[in-house]
Amino acid sequence: IEVADLPEKILRESAPSAARTETLLQGTFAAARAAFERAYLEETMRQAHGNMAEAARRAGLDRSHYFRLVRRHALDPAVFR
Repeated sequence: IEVADLPEKILRESAPSAARTETLLQGTFAAARAAFERAYLEETMRQAHGNMAEAARRAGLDRSHYFRLVRRHALDPAVFR
């Protein structure tokens, strides 16, 4: 199944994620996972306005684990405030 095979309604509702899926499928599994992790961390921090404890709670992760992921991806929480 290709993105073009999806019904128009689904394409409209998920256009950004469909484009992201095509991009993710072009690299290795490790690269796709890292890209997803980074995007997920960015989104949870955006939703929590840079509050990492709140972002960790929203993600359902232990705060120290979340902090390590943020550090691994070299993200700055201040950017999301």
